[in-house]
Amino acid sequence: MTSRRSHKYFSLVVFCTVLFQCSGPRFIDPDPPGTDSGKQLPGTEDNIDFSEAFEPDIDPAHSSSPAPVVEFTGTASFRFPLFSVGSGRVRVALIQNVSSVNLYSVGTVDIKTSDKSRLEPFRGRLAVKTEKESESVLLTASWGSKAVSLPCTLYSSKNDYNFIEAGQGSYRGSVILISEKKGLISVINYLDVEDYLRGVVPLEIGKRNESEIEALKAQAVAARTYTYRRIQERTEKPFDLICTVADQVYGGATVENRVSDLAVKLTKDLVLVHQNGLITAYYHSTCGGSTADIENVWDKQPCQYLRSIKDTDSLGRIYCRISPAFKWEEKWSKAQLSSIISKWSRVIDKGKEFKGDVRDIRIDKVFPCGRVEHCTIYGSHSSIESGRDIVRFIIRRASPVNAVLRSASFKVVSFDKNGIRISGTGYGHGVGMCQMGAVGRAIAGFNFEQILKAYYTGVAICTAVPSDRK
Repeated sequence: MTSRRSHKYFSLVVFCTVLFQCSGPRFIDPDPPGTDSGKQLPGTEDNIDFSEAFEPDIDPAHSSSPAPVVEFTGTASFRFPLFSVGSGRVRVALIQNVSSVNLYSVGTVDIKTSDKSRLEPFRGRLAVKTEKESESVLLTASWGSKAVSLPCTLYSSKNDYNFIEAGQGSYRGSVILISEKKGLISVINYLDVEDYLRGVVPLEIGKRNESEIEALKAQAVAARTYTYRRIQERTEKPFDLICTVADQVYGGATVENRVSDLAVKLTKDLVLVHQNGLITAYYHSTCGGSTADIENVWDKQPCQYLRSIKDTDSLGRIYCRISPAFKWEEKWSKAQLSSIISKWSRVIDKGKEFKGDVRDIRIDKVFPCGRVEHCTIYGSHSSIESGRDIVRFIIRRASPVNAVLRSASFKVVSFDKNGIRISGTGYGHGVGMCQMGAVGRAIAGFNFEQILKAYYTGVAICTAVPSDRK
């Protein structure tokens, strides 16, 4: 059992940390020594594909709706300038297009319907089922069943420990039931951005300890920035983000932990801004020693704040070398790799179908960051060309699910009768912040501001002022 004295001490530490953060810049050796300690790789336990963490149609070089820096006329002094953003609440799609769903709550939940139906609050289980040939759904609780029109909002009582359960998770805030397609239901979690981040940070960068909290803080700022930009971009849509790698992985209250919660709290409302607009804060697991220019990964215009950097200290030591995926190797039999390339070339690049057996893989050109710019895959009946990030979606791993190659930074080690073997470095697309590099920098003594400005060139850190908090 924790003593009252320890609680007071912890509160004092948090207060002093916040005060220190806001009091002015910290001066730290710009090239601190690294470390060789190994840590858990973010996301690999669920085989998360970091290249799909953001939608491909986003153009990071242009802000969708630039927001001005807010002029503050008071007497207080702010380290981080105020910056106007959209709503401070976010809509996250948890479950999409199903015919039925069960929701649970240990506390009392109020129900508000679009047709103003008068329903008693429920507690426990609420069964939601679509009605055939109807725009309404049937709600069944302890008080019986009633048909209501969508959208329908469920408000849990104002209690920090009263969540609404949906699917495999428990969620703070409210739940909105909508119909994206006729006869189907989608479940949207509507909650404060800061509470949302508590369910994002530990899944995106992994569980970390107190010595690595500056990396968690950097992750919180990057994830918050992405969230607010999506809120701006999707004002006319039924939700702002999806809870998977299509946007950011979100697990609700179920995945929250003390250290990541503290990181979110210590960076409350901080976002990344470039040229008067929120940036698109791409991030990935492990860069392997150098991040990538965005135009060398995807078919996008160059972006000033998403430039390639060497992720090394003054002695040339790579910060993300602590990652389990810093160096890796993959092996296939010729039959295995031929089948994989044939299947996925049809799916990924329909105009370049591969036929026959793999005869050779030649890397013709690489980018300065080390990733494949152009390679040719020769077969017995056809050949295809590939490169940039798409190559790892064609040359996939020999695992049962054929997960994408860890990165596009690789070389062919051997190609003979015994099979094909390649070796590579890094995990993910390589654009923006290297998460394991951020952890390495945190261990070496960098603060979150230094970490973010190392990976996002020329950005400013600002304090977001949501429109509904003014």
